[in-house]
Amino acid sequence: MSAIALKGLKYRWSSDRPLTLDIDALEIAGGERLFLHGASGSGKSTLLNVLAGVLVPEGGTVQCLDREISKLGNRERDRFRADHVGMIFQQFNLVPYLSVLENVLLPCHFSARRRGNSNGSAEREARQLLGHLGLAQEIPARTVTQLSVGQQQRVAVARALIGTPELIIADEPTSALDAERRGRFLDLLLGKCQALGSTLLYVSHDLSLMDRFTRCVSMSEINRASQEEGAA
Repeated sequence: MSAIALKGLKYRWSSDRPLTLDIDALEIAGGERLFLHGASGSGKSTLLNVLAGVLVPEGGTVQCLDREISKLGNRERDRFRADHVGMIFQQFNLVPYLSVLENVLLPCHFSARRRGNSNGSAEREARQLLGHLGLAQEIPARTVTQLSVGQQQRVAVARALIGTPELIIADEPTSALDAERRGRFLDLLLGKCQALGSTLLYVSHDLSLMDRFTRCVSMSEINRASQEEGAA
């Protein structure tokens, strides 16, 4: 069964700009771990936002976890994303005035489904995830502004994983980690996705990581617009 199926996908940022995405088809099987790479400006981040329902395409269909999210309204897409998608952003998108623990728990506040998936205690799961990512016991009480960039990135990862979402979308999640922590992070992410049967779509420029994934896809292979001037 497909976790994601795209057909005839087209997206542009405004009517006076060329297409950013022009993808005939892309299918990702349930439980697959897909490594997606491409040059800057090839449309990788735009594609991730379309798949998560943040952006709405101008043409084609976006089937995600048996729902055609391209036809859902704004509130329905927001609910779908909160319940089923864990996102790891390049810029982290952490809330600066909240503690580390509160940031990790945010998805469980927005989604009763993910809160219910946390084995009876969302806080316990949050602390376990932070521990597996190498964040010391005293760190959960700190505000995220007190952390290094690498630490903030790991908080963002824990927030994406909590509540066992079926789809994990990761946009350059290891860019601020050293080799040892990058390996530990991948061990946790891949291991948890495999144990839960979650589908992983992982974007990175680091081609040395691709052997750890079940399939590797280049944006230049699937996106006709990636070769056009102005793609972003």
